[in-house]
Amino acid sequence: MTVACTLWAAFPLGASGKPARAASCVHLASCQAGPEKGQPYVAEALGPHQGPVVAVSDWIRAVPDQIARWVPAPFTSLGTDGYGFSDTRPAARRFFHVDAESITLAVLSQLARTGEVKHEVLAQAIEKYRLDFPVSAALMASQ
Repeated sequence: MTVACTLWAAFPLGASGKPARAASCVHLASCQAGPEKGQPYVAEALGPHQGPVVAVSDWIRAVPDQIARWVPAPFTSLGTDGYGFSDTRPAARRFFHVDAESITLAVLSQLARTGEVKHEVLAQAIEKYRLDFPVSAALMASQ
């Protein structure tokens, strides 16, 4: 099975000033009437695109969660929540499920929830990408 996707890279949210713009738009929108309310940047940028959004951070999941309320699509965030794990970067990414294979599974999970792929595809991906091992406590806590 092949699934097309669009991959976006974002500057750190705190450095880009986008959260401030988003907060300002939310405030202005609550004070305005009519259809010409301000729109947060992330809603403006993602608005014309179809499909789920999986936001991933090499840091804590709270970072991508900052934009969740403005994403106009099904949203999942992944991050390296947890302490005391130190190994190579690829091993840490696999442990916290923020590696390419785990991101693929997160996208397929969203597509299965919306009925765009069959749930059997998830089992196939888990086997193909060897993701059939116990997950980190941080990931389990988020479910």
